[in-house]
Amino acid sequence: MVTPMTDDFAVDLDRAGELAQRLVDEQANDGLVVNGTTGESPTTTDEEKADIVRATRQAVGAVSYTHLTLPTTPYV
Repeated sequence: MVTPMTDDFAVDLDRAGELAQRLVDEQANDGLVVNGTTGESPTTTDEEKADIVRATRQAVGAVSYTHLTLPTTPYV
């Protein structure tokens, strides 16, 4: 999943949650891979990576076997 950014290049956690919901609810994805699949990993801090994981998990519900958020980093 791409990491949404604001106009000033900050991580947009609200949009990340919206995107996660859309990918799961509307596009029927069974899982999401965040933090690095589109090259943003080197440009986000460890705290931002953890925030992205939390925001996506919250958006699609708590950890479930149907819709997993799979962080590509150990920042959970």
